[in-house]
Parts: sequence; C-alpha cells; structure tokens
Amino acid sequence: MSGATGYTFNQGTDLGGGVWSFTPAQLTGLKITANDPDFDGALILTATVFTTENPVSDGEFDTTDNNNQASTALTVTWTPEIDPPTIKVNNGVDNVQVKEDGSVDVTVVAKLSAGAEPSEFLTVTITGFDPAWGVVTAPVGTFNPAGTVWTATLPAGTNLNTVFTFTPKAQSDIDLSGLVATAKTTDPVEGISASASDSFNVIVDAVADKPSITATGGTDVEGASVAVNIAGALGVDKDGSEHITHYEVSGATGYTFNQGTDLGGGVWSFTP
Repeated sequence: MSGATGYTFNQGTDLGGGVWSFTPAQLTGLKITANDPDFDGALILTATVFTTENPVSDGEFDTTDNNNQASTALTVTWTPEIDPPTIKVNNGVDNVQVKEDGSVDVTVVAKLSAGAEPSEFLTVTITGFDPAWGVVTAPVGTFNPAGTVWTATLPAGTNLNTVFTFTPKAQSDIDLSGLVATAKTTDPVEGISASASDSFNVIVDAVADKPSITATGGTDVEGASVAVNIAGALGVDKDGSEHITHYEVSGATGYTFNQGTDLGGGVWSFTP
C-alpha cells in the first residue's frame, strides 16, 4: 500500500515513505488511522497485489516472468467531528438554596473544547424559567418574550463565565425546579455542532415574618386581680402558611395569672 505518509495501519510493516506491506493474513481487520487526530478529509491510496509462480510439473528456462502484480486506487475518508463543550452551573451543585425574601447568585460557566477550531462558537440556553416565580437577571444574553428561555450567542473562540441573580417573589417559598442549561458548539465551516447540558433547581427556604405585639395592664385595688390585655398579629404573610403558636410573659415572679402555663422563673405561656 502506498500513499500513506502521515498515516498508520493497525498491522503490517511500515517500509517508509508512506509504503506499507501486508501478508494475506494481515488484511483481515485492517484499519488506517491519521496521525493527526483532528484530520478530516479524503486520502487516496494505491493498493498493489504481488503474485509468484511456483512451477511443480517441470523445469523453468525463463524465470523472469514468474512474478506479476496489479494495482488499484482506493479512497479513505474521515468525516469532520466536533468535540462537545462543557457547561457547569453553580459549581456543579444542582440545588441552589435561597431564603424567602432573599436573592442568590448562580454562576454559569460554558467552555469550548480544548481543540476547538478558531471558527467554532458557543450558544448557551437555559430553559424552565417561570416569570410568575420571581425575577431573574443576567448581565449578558436575552430572554424570549414569554420569559421562559434565556439565550446567549458568543463570538467565535469565546467562552462564557457569567452570574445570574435569582430573586423569588416576595413572601413566597415556591421552588423553581427543572432548569436546564445547555451549551452548543457550532462549526460554521463544517456545518456541524455538539452540545452538553447541566440541570439545576432553585430551592427557596421558608422564613417566618416578624410578628407584632401590643400589651396593656389595668389598674385595680390592692389584693385584687388586675386585667392584662395582650394581642399579637402576624407579619406580612401572603400564602397563609404562618400562624401564631403562643405568647409568653416574663417578669411575673411572685405573681399568678388566672390562666396559662407557669414555666417557672416568672415566665408564663399562653395559647392564642
């Protein structure tokens, strides 16, 4: 086989100068590999078969015609292939945590492969947003009109390293689940692409709002019981998940309430 300069067969003998020799047995399972792992295209090779005459019936008076050969051309083709990018959200932690009425920053890092061609570029999308959940902002990219998909297309040869800020709706502990970040590498020259994805969720932890309380004490004569008025109110609670569990009064050492639970040390507890 000739014409294989810069290529290697999985078996046979390299004679140098792109020429390889094979025994008939070595043709089974024969494969060729380009020495350049990023090569794509066609290679034209010339295959030659050699035969030898071994006379068995009588002697030979001319041995110059006992060998012969035939050749044919063949084409080996490598189609272009693109290496997928990498993408990581929140440093690989799938569940992003945020307190109710707070906000949290989430990093999104997408990179082209190490051997990317200069023409390759990244398109990064995140799906699964719910505009009713709260507010999500990013310094790059755009949301679709429905606010459910974010997309950023970067210049060729550029990676993405950005930060999203997630702010749940006020007084809500509803989680934002099923978000999927996808990085797509495109080679416009070859017309091929490859993708990678990373899924994540934003988990909102419920936080009780600070309640309010008012208390007034009455006046009466010595030895009498004096009325005490205590009233409490919930803080801002839009989803109805909060309720008042109990009240406590301290400083009542040496005094007794007509109801409630004496916790000792001058502290009493009362149900609403």
